[in-house]
Amino acid sequence: MYINAYNMNTDLTESFDLIYERFFNSAHFIHGFELKEELHGHNYAVCFYVQTSGCGGNEKFRAKVDLICAEMDNKILIAEDCETVTTRVSESEVVVQLDENCFYRLPRRCCFIINEINSTAECIARYFYNFTQAELDPGWKKVKVVVAEIYQQQEAIYSVVNNSL
Repeated sequence: MYINAYNMNTDLTESFDLIYERFFNSAHFIHGFELKEELHGHNYAVCFYVQTSGCGGNEKFRAKVDLICAEMDNKILIAEDCETVTTRVSESEVVVQLDENCFYRLPRRCCFIINEINSTAECIARYFYNFTQAELDPGWKKVKVVVAEIYQQQEAIYSVVNNSL
């Protein structure tokens, strides 16, 4: 598996048996070693491109994608595995300590926690892949997950590709 910059609209020369696209609105911030962005939001698009051996039966997969998008919608995405911040999650709140003088204190009900190192489009794509692959048709051959922070804007589109078979 690898992460690669990818254009959802023009770079797809392969044939796919299933193309499934959904949308959600979320906010996020990035606080990495090199990259820092304040809290801001996007109208995200996520699209799965799947090659299968033709077995069909992807209803559970579609339901899982729909569920994740619904749970992320209108939430703040928090990357709990980020090395440059300290995140404390309780039943009532999420506190993200960015440095000694700066933190976010957020109501828990307004947050969606992802077990990723950051909340970039690449990491969100990997999150979607990791939490939906078990629901795919057992005969799948290739999966491309594309997350766009701004729909159809090439500079903000990334994918996770799996060629494990």
